[in-house]
Amino acid sequence: MRNSFLPLIALVVVTIAAVLLSTSGAERGSGGPDVQPGIFRLPAKARQQITSAPISVESVVSGAVGHAEARVVLLSGGDGEPLTRALLLGLAEEITRRGGLAILDPSPAKTGEPLPLGSDLRLAVTLAAGAPPAGMPAGACVVTWNIESTVPAPAGDLPAAQWLPDAIISASEWATVTSTVSGTAANWFGWYAAIGRHAAIKLIDSLAITNVTDVAHHVSVATWPAPLTRLPLPPGADELRWEGAFQHPLVRGWVGSIRIAITTNRTGEVIAATKPLLTRMARGGWIAQRSADGAVATISNGVAVIGTSEVPLEALAWVRDHEGIPTDLRFARHGAGWLVTLWQVRPGAPGVVAEWTAKAAAGDQEASALLAQHGTVRARLAALAP
Repeated sequence: MRNSFLPLIALVVVTIAAVLLSTSGAERGSGGPDVQPGIFRLPAKARQQITSAPISVESVVSGAVGHAEARVVLLSGGDGEPLTRALLLGLAEEITRRGGLAILDPSPAKTGEPLPLGSDLRLAVTLAAGAPPAGMPAGACVVTWNIESTVPAPAGDLPAAQWLPDAIISASEWATVTSTVSGTAANWFGWYAAIGRHAAIKLIDSLAITNVTDVAHHVSVATWPAPLTRLPLPPGADELRWEGAFQHPLVRGWVGSIRIAITTNRTGEVIAATKPLLTRMARGGWIAQRSADGAVATISNGVAVIGTSEVPLEALAWVRDHEGIPTDLRFARHGAGWLVTLWQVRPGAPGVVAEWTAKAAAGDQEASALLAQHGTVRARLAALAP
């Protein structure tokens, strides 16, 4: 008699499981696509590609986005929102399809060591307004993203800037992308894919991002000769986010920021947000020199001191030898925090320009293009010549 209850119990268990599975199935993918940091690769097989849902998407781009060409694009997420990740993934797919290389940095939080690869352009994506529809991926919604477009490069008042190609500027430009969505999708995966891809294509078309191979008309990531090929990894700290790398024929490095003035350490003590970085740099062999007179500062409890006086970080030039190459770092005030720039000038840079000049005179087209791209550098070196 007791065994007669078993089928009823089994039926109840199966019913509960079916309800739970049905609910989880409906919600699968509702948190947005999984976007991992690093170089993006398209799926090797068609069946691994998510199919866009047949919903209606209309996207409009507005704002100043004047960067015409880029082959290596760094895609940064300004928040952890699912819709932000959808646009980042759509951008990575489309840039790769057009022959470019997309580097993903999806999280505003530090996610490990930065990828040591220079980029032509950085697009930072932040959700400005809108949210996915509640429940199933059905109904109408309007989504707006803010896009910050920058070329990773040192600011014009830094010594590194005097070695940049003429076309490189460090100013930011802003745009917005607004997508109006309606219709019903079979699942969230297809819904996010549809809206992310449509907005990405509109944005990339406005930027005219393409795979440019004509060296005479495009300044892109340069390859330094061996053994100088590897871009150096910069110092790190939890409060510091390296936002992009650059590598040009005569100068390379990193640009980053510390967005806050204060933070807390592991014991809960309130400290300057720069303290962990300064402590690590001091241990790593960095030397802080006052720009005005070359006096060397010491780092005491996260503060730069010369004699008995504290020295502002922006008044210091930080230097270190990295694998035989002098490496420089500077801090500059930015809002409540700091901009941080690290760079290396190519060893023997004036001689490299002289070599280009000789090769160009002999008819070398690539050398001629490099000279044309570095007109300001050539003029400065000519003025310094005896």
